[in-house]
Amino acid sequence: MNRQSRSEDLSVPRINFDSAKALLILQGRCIPSDPKSFFNPLSQLILDYIKRQGRIRCQIKLEYFNSSSAKELLSFLKLLKEQEKLGAIVSIEWFYEIDDEDSADFGKDLSDILQMPIEMIGLKKF
Repeated sequence: MNRQSRSEDLSVPRINFDSAKALLILQGRCIPSDPKSFFNPLSQLILDYIKRQGRIRCQIKLEYFNSSSAKELLSFLKLLKEQEKLGAIVSIEWFYEIDDEDSADFGKDLSDILQMPIEMIGLKKF
């Protein structure tokens, strides 16, 4: 799955899912009017994949997201955490711009809330 949502809708992140590498990348802005309509199909796709393959690596590179998207993102990551508890291999990488303290703090908060490690990766620019 390689959906270039950005060209269609600037309010949702691009999704790049490489099933051969078990790699999901979410990149861009996440400010849809209905975040559930974005995250629910993605959640089902990834849940089905993890149940078959037993692993996923998720890279999150969001330059901006609103509070309703943050809530849905947390729900999505909780789904990954549940699969990890069932034996799946799950890794999450949170990318943030090094001068964006809010994004860095949110990634750390996610790790604390989920009680799972999230690799924090600071970049000069997305």
